[in-house]
Amino acid sequence: ILLLDEPFSALDAFLKDRLIADFPALLAGFHKNVILVTHSRDEAYQLSSQLGIMSQGHFLSLGPTKELFADPQTWEGAKLTGCKNIVAAEKTGEYQVTVPEWGVNFSTDKPVEDGLVGVGVRGHSFSPTCQVNVYPIQVLFCVEQPFEWVVKFRYLGQKRTAADLWWRLPKTTEKPVWPDHLGVPESAVLLLYK
Repeated sequence: ILLLDEPFSALDAFLKDRLIADFPALLAGFHKNVILVTHSRDEAYQLSSQLGIMSQGHFLSLGPTKELFADPQTWEGAKLTGCKNIVAAEKTGEYQVTVPEWGVNFSTDKPVEDGLVGVGVRGHSFSPTCQVNVYPIQVLFCVEQPFEWVVKFRYLGQKRTAADLWWRLPKTTEKPVWPDHLGVPESAVLLLYK
């Protein structure tokens, strides 16, 4: 076994990207197991076929990397895979949840099991053209990054004490006109059980 403990953490972004791109070819001739320890979700996604999510010294999840990113199933797993919008939720039907802090109800494409503790919605999953799980919003502010916009918003029925939500969208034009409603595809509602 080759153990790599955060091998890219002290590198500048350009060198890190180049090494990560070359890394699979470098290891192809090794023919043994490699354990990569990282706090970077991007490194984990790009370099690992299997992913173990740990919290307080215990494995919460272990499985194929792409499957765990698509459905982390735990609160900590959602956080570690980059989900910014995580909140307590309750099961209200076989394919329905209510999110009291946001003042919304979501339908899902997966059956909601007993023991649900929360839901997550990734920032890129919100859509002004989605026709389901649509609610009015108030845009608070936006941050222009080199290749995307990061928009902070709140649902109109959201509790004052609830955290603002994050919406990320590709920067294809100059500053767009922000919508007054956003939807969430049923497949994008992450159901969290621990």
